[in-house]
Amino acid sequence: MIKIAIAHTSKAIQSSITQILSQNAFCELIWTAEDLEEIQFKFFNDPPDFLILDVDLITLEAPQLIQLLLKKHLCHILLITSDMAANANKIFDSLGQGAAEVICTKNENLDKDTHFVDQFLFKLNKILRLEGKDAFVKAKPRRDFFSSKRPQHHPLIVIGASTGGPLAISQIISNFPPHVNFTVVIIQHLDAAFIPNLISWLSGYSKIPVKEALSGTRLEPGVIYLAAKEKHLVINKAKKFEYINLKTPNVYAPSIDVFFESLAENWIEPEVAVLLTGMGSDGAVGLKKLFDHSWYTIVQNQESCVVYGMPKIAVNLGAAHEILPIKEIGPRILNLLGY
Repeated sequence: MIKIAIAHTSKAIQSSITQILSQNAFCELIWTAEDLEEIQFKFFNDPPDFLILDVDLITLEAPQLIQLLLKKHLCHILLITSDMAANANKIFDSLGQGAAEVICTKNENLDKDTHFVDQFLFKLNKILRLEGKDAFVKAKPRRDFFSSKRPQHHPLIVIGASTGGPLAISQIISNFPPHVNFTVVIIQHLDAAFIPNLISWLSGYSKIPVKEALSGTRLEPGVIYLAAKEKHLVINKAKKFEYINLKTPNVYAPSIDVFFESLAENWIEPEVAVLLTGMGSDGAVGLKKLFDHSWYTIVQNQESCVVYGMPKIAVNLGAAHEILPIKEIGPRILNLLGY
């Protein structure tokens, strides 16, 4: 029997998660709590195997809450938040302290939100599998991403990369055959002055044209586009490229997060997003947003990364459907698209 506790400021969310868990005979909800004092008292006296923890309970009064709890008793902590971007610092810090996963909510009726239920059970099961245990909850079967009929359109592949990115990108695009019907957009952290050279270099590995993404142009099928200015590239509501000046905590321009978040807002169809090797965390939060908008997400594995920074954060956020070595990412994209 898996012992689970819920610590959340919202009684409605406590009730919704309780309802989800009640459908499983192999777990036991041992307690709920809604403030710091109650959490610590119950955790220390009746420690759970899993703690579902509201990020809003990590306050200035208890910034090291995760560390404090885990020092007393090792358990799996699943963070829950309604605003991934606003709470990014708290989330990254908590993951660094030992929290296992994070999940985002859109409303309080979580047991009625089939996407949330699927992701919630998927994350709990993933944590158990990492421990070498059998899944205790049976999530709904996950359909192959492009198995259902979709409106006729040209698929979109988006790729974010930083340190070690050019070589990784070349290994992906070298798999793509000529005359494809999909579009590729790449955000690579690099001084804009070097982008023309990168376009020329990548063209030597690609059977389809590699071009600069120009502001005001629409995405064409059968083309690989690279962000090419020291501004943030976005897809606007007209589904055209646009470069914008935007003050963000991210030191990179163009930012992978900014581009991915523009897609989550303005691109209706779920597509395929890939996050590759790189230092820092750029792209992780944006990838999670795309994941939550039903995009299929792939992250490069640690062994094939030059720097396992951005991919590691994405994995910790639960933003990856698959974690693959670089040599398998290109073939997997083609497989998803039916090539």
